Amino acid sequence: MITIFKLLVSFVVSSAISVFSAALFLFILSYIVDIFKLNYGKDAYWVFNIAFYVAITVWIVSFFFSIILMEK
Repeated sequence: MITIFKLLVSFVVSSAISVFSAALFLFILSYIVDIFKLNYGKDAYWVFNIAFYVAITVWIVSFFFSIILMEK
């Protein structure tokens, strides 16, 4: 049975992993945008959108993965 403590730990761990992976992905994409000069009109907001989607996806995956690992 899942306790509140396990849910809280899973939430904190998955949030930390999500923030780290989103920041890393944002750094990599902004570096690619700068290298290939893809920001002509100073409107490369798609980088932030993709980093946000990556953060949400990584959070969901890592949360369920940590819940499964804590059950065993």
